[in-house]
Amino acid sequence: MIKFIFFLMYKYYSKEGSKSKDIAYISAVGLFLVIIFFSLIDIFFFFNFSVLNYIQLPDDKIQRYLYIILGALVPGYILCRIFLKEEEIKGLKYDEKKIKRGNLILSIYFAVSLIVFFVLALHRKGKL
Repeated sequence: MIKFIFFLMYKYYSKEGSKSKDIAYISAVGLFLVIIFFSLIDIFFFFNFSVLNYIQLPDDKIQRYLYIILGALVPGYILCRIFLKEEEIKGLKYDEKKIKRGNLILSIYFAVSLIVFFVLALHRKGKL
């Protein structure tokens, strides 16, 4: 399932004429990590859980965000490179109907995930 989702992202970025065709794999990794990041944040917001309570971060706001982003992206990128190899993703083949359905479901999931993120963030701030 994860390889199929990643394949959809890779296929999108590797289309002929796409500006990101040369960096399709890295673009797919980035989008994949963004979707996972928003999904995890949604879960953390829903259960009112904060990772920040368990780790020591600098007081400077910019450094704090930099640590969080790098702490999430670097391990995620390394895991993607290990488990979702570019050559393997390039070799995958799926039925065109399954690809279209997968793209639709992925788009809906991402949109709903963003909406849930903003609703939970507003609720957490007491503005909803």
